[in-house]
Amino acid sequence: MVLTPDQSVAPSSTIIEPSPRRAQRSIGRAALWVLGSLGLIVALLGLIPRALRYEPPFYRAALATPPETRRLQSERFLATLLDLRNDMANEPVWETRWTEDQVNSWLAEHLELDSEGILALPHDASVWQPRLGFERDRARLAFRGRLLGLETVFEAVFSVVYDSNGDSNLSATGVEHPACGLVLEIESVSAGLVPLPVGFVADRLLERGVWPGFVLKRDPTSNHPGRLLVTLDSEGQSILTRLSRLEILQGAVRLTGGQLADPASSPFVVGDRSASDQPAARR
Repeated sequence: MVLTPDQSVAPSSTIIEPSPRRAQRSIGRAALWVLGSLGLIVALLGLIPRALRYEPPFYRAALATPPETRRLQSERFLATLLDLRNDMANEPVWETRWTEDQVNSWLAEHLELDSEGILALPHDASVWQPRLGFERDRARLAFRGRLLGLETVFEAVFSVVYDSNGDSNLSATGVEHPACGLVLEIESVSAGLVPLPVGFVADRLLERGVWPGFVLKRDPTSNHPGRLLVTLDSEGQSILTRLSRLEILQGAVRLTGGQLADPASSPFVVGDRSASDQPAARR
């Protein structure tokens, strides 16, 4: 076929208009994505309170101790504590063993914690019902508190290492008196089933301390965020005896130690004893 000058070939391109069905599918997919995301957020918001309400089995068992049993175990703990104080003042070598039932019964009967607590918590937090669980070479501390306005059970898993001869690393603490060689390593911290940063908790411990008479320092030789060195502060200079061994056993903790100075100056003597009626050392 011959084309005349007046004739031209139309472009072969075709304009494709969007299909209504295709547009509906796109809108539907976007809506499903938005609804799915909202559903996931709602589900997570619903799971968080449930996760925070989780209680460790050892903690539930400790809280379930009958009151009469708790009272008797607490009295046994106090009796062993009095015996320990006498032995620390008068014996060249002493040893004591506390079960977790005794310790937890004493905590339930006698210990009151204020808003500062003994662990690292926000300033507006309160702490109550602390309980300890002992496993071989590690311990668990759990207590009730609040996180995000919700009541939860915090749990810290930690190990304790004690070197009776001291450790060269402890010289970096800057404490002038002899180091006790106690190393605390926080393995994990959680609120219910929600894990918390170990480093954050360690920082709070360093800010507030743990207990009067102790000083916490970071271990300069370790990169572990929860590894802390524990030494006695200046108030601990009056302590007569020192720990030579600390063992965390299954369900119990055992302490062994000996004298460091003249028993006559001991602040731990129970009762008024003169030098003449001090008991002879056990052999």
